[in-house]
Amino acid sequence: MAYFVIVWVLLLVICFFLGTAILQALSIWDEFSEGDRFILAEWIGLLSLAILSLSLAFLIPLSFPVSVGVFLSLLVLSLSRPNVRVAGWQIWTTCSVQTKLLGFVSLWAIALYMTQPVTWIDAGLYHVGTVKWLVNYGVVPGVALIHDRLGFASSWFALTALFNPDFIGTRAIALPNEFIAVLGILHFFISIRSIFFAQLNGYPAKLADWFIAVTYSLLIPLFLGSTLFTELLVSSSPDIPIIFVSLITTWLILIIQDRQSEKDAASRQINQNIVSILLFFAVSAIAVKLTGIPLLIVVLFFYALQVNFRLLALLRGAILSGLMLLPVALFGHVTSGCLFYPSTILCSNVPWSLSKQWQGYTFAPTVGPGTWFPDPPPDTPFLPWAITFWLQIELMNQVMAVLLILSIGFVVYVLWRWGFSTLSPIAIIPALGLLGSLFIVVLSPGIRFGLGYLILIPAWGLAQILATLTQSNDYLARFFTGLSHLLKDHSRWLSSACLVMLTLGITINSARPAMQERLGLPPSLPIASIVAAQVNDVHYFHVAKPEENVLCWAAELPCSMGPLRVNIHLRQPDVGVAGGYEYAAP
Repeated sequence: MAYFVIVWVLLLVICFFLGTAILQALSIWDEFSEGDRFILAEWIGLLSLAILSLSLAFLIPLSFPVSVGVFLSLLVLSLSRPNVRVAGWQIWTTCSVQTKLLGFVSLWAIALYMTQPVTWIDAGLYHVGTVKWLVNYGVVPGVALIHDRLGFASSWFALTALFNPDFIGTRAIALPNEFIAVLGILHFFISIRSIFFAQLNGYPAKLADWFIAVTYSLLIPLFLGSTLFTELLVSSSPDIPIIFVSLITTWLILIIQDRQSEKDAASRQINQNIVSILLFFAVSAIAVKLTGIPLLIVVLFFYALQVNFRLLALLRGAILSGLMLLPVALFGHVTSGCLFYPSTILCSNVPWSLSKQWQGYTFAPTVGPGTWFPDPPPDTPFLPWAITFWLQIELMNQVMAVLLILSIGFVVYVLWRWGFSTLSPIAIIPALGLLGSLFIVVLSPGIRFGLGYLILIPAWGLAQILATLTQSNDYLARFFTGLSHLLKDHSRWLSSACLVMLTLGITINSARPAMQERLGLPPSLPIASIVAAQVNDVHYFHVAKPEENVLCWAAELPCSMGPLRVNIHLRQPDVGVAGGYEYAAP
């Protein structure tokens, strides 16, 4: 737990300063409220750090000295700007001692819950292996020939590698996912505070704040009550950041739409810079996982609308997108021979290209309906049978179906209320929710891939209703105003009570033997059952019983899920594993 809390505090500081420097360089720091710019700075800093980590992995392994060098360099560069130092000091002095104590103890409470054993199957299948390759060797040519999923590009694995040096033993692979859960909780409380502050001062709360309050009110019980999402949080799964980035992007869209009434030229220029941050989020989602494609499509359209299709602005957006996607494309090319693997559309004829194995596939055979549904019984229509089969697999599929139905219902209401004007700004969020949901349903119908899209329209619709009611309904308005006064008048007592309860909970739980074993670091990963094998000059390990889903976990590299079925050899025998692999002559 101590390792997680220390690194979280370090990340909060570094990401804030880095994000603040970027916002100030774009001259939009003062365009946001205090809470909004704090959240924006944290997310910009975190996603920038992920892209930077993936880029560095082409040049050097992401070992412990590299991690320290990255953190110190970013900190020094950010703090070299006087305004960044001023912003940091303002944040520090604004928070009371009681708030700082409550925040620090809350981090320990979250770490107490989050430092559970990692059990997610994909972590043992290839997440941990990918992180170990990045830590020990960086990006290795042809590594996907050992295990095809090692070709999946994700800036999130590179970010995870920074916090898992050899002496940690990849025990902290869940640290980045849990950090964004911390950011989510912070954002939730900031939005609640903004709503109550608006009520106290007699003006309507922003729709963006209502959206975050409603979204996290739905997500927190789902994450805590679902075994699936608990396992995902306590892992390095890139599905978690995709969920949060889609929500943050939608929140920023709502902020931008709230500014549409500003008509002067200066405001338009500032809006362009804000939309550039929106584009940064969308491209960062692609860098994390290709399930961010719907987000990028909608944001590109929204960006074009905001800049009035001006050629120079469009060119700037294209350059930003291209530069950020370059490491992802190169990772796929170097590891698998395909620019955006598992897509096999853009594969090259290099000596290690997986396209030779996946000929005839648009995606590698790890994506698509065929991986989710067996063949139906004879003389049975596929679609009705598939829907019934899918609903019966697990409870979360039924939750996904409910979210889809709610989304369609809200979209019907929007069309009835505002008409079919697809160019209207109000249609952007329903378009994002529907396109993302359709993308997930067609390619990978699992709620973990598309929760961020599925929850958008219901949360946005409920936020619209609450925002309207609190303005038009006198009873609700008086209720929220009274509640705001109550919280303000008794905030000291409430925060003190929370602090005492959190401290007692941590103390009691830390006294348990199971907790004492992870006070410093989280539990070790499961031990892999592996055997040694060899193909030509390639010495490798594979799981002893692949038919029983025995996984590689943190086994010695290189590790495959079974005996290699391809004829490969070392590309550079004098370099060894770091030189990569390629097909050998028959």
